[in-house]
Amino acid sequence: MNANLNLPTWRYLLALSAVQCDQDFTKADPSAVYDLVRSSIAYTYTAESTSTVLATSTYPPVADLAPMLAPAGAAFTGAEAGQAAERYLAILGTFDETGHVLDASGLNGAGGPGATALTPEVLGELDKSGVAVNFPPVRLALSVLGCPYVWGATGPDTFDCSGLADWIMWRYTSFTARGTTSSMWNTLGTSVSLSQIQPGDMIFWEAGHVHHVGMYIGGGKYVHAPRTGDVVKISELSARSSTIASIRRPEWEAATAKLPPD
Repeated sequence: MNANLNLPTWRYLLALSAVQCDQDFTKADPSAVYDLVRSSIAYTYTAESTSTVLATSTYPPVADLAPMLAPAGAAFTGAEAGQAAERYLAILGTFDETGHVLDASGLNGAGGPGATALTPEVLGELDKSGVAVNFPPVRLALSVLGCPYVWGATGPDTFDCSGLADWIMWRYTSFTARGTTSSMWNTLGTSVSLSQIQPGDMIFWEAGHVHHVGMYIGGGKYVHAPRTGDVVKISELSARSSTIASIRRPEWEAATAKLPPD
């Protein structure tokens, strides 16, 4: 028998593990991932001659298995779990076998154009700059850097400013409605001052004609979907602090429950 075995790589298994443990690798269950992958490998046998059989193996795209592994209440479930696994796999593909970064140009959290690759080095630099990369709502926002702005879009591949805010809050609060900047700027959560701002706070701009929202992520930065022709990106709050209409703090109930104890 000749064998042509196409087996999963460590990157494939790690991308699935990231979904299975909801990005908290202290809760990873490699056995569960391995068992699902092993049971999903398909084998075909072709007779090459009267005495030789060729055995070939194939396994499903990572996006097909990820929804089966995502735990209840995870940041990504269903089809979004598959999309997240594909993003993780793309990011892992920039590393060689020794862990060094290969060409990472063009990669980002969601495949959108022009964003910085979310490699461990990039996340490490963001963390050093004060960005709360381990706070679940912030981590979720970072995962879609580079997604194009489309007016009225609510994700997961395109967003407008309030659509991005909605997309995050749907996962980590009891918020379920489609909100707009004009409806949320003085009703969402609780009001806080600029001096009290914390990662996860929603910032609304232009009092009298509120038309934009972004989420503060720490380190004097916020993430937002700016305008047509642009992408979800990180900007400096100091450049726009003088036109803030309000800062509102959602009730991050699910996110708080996921944070590790002090």
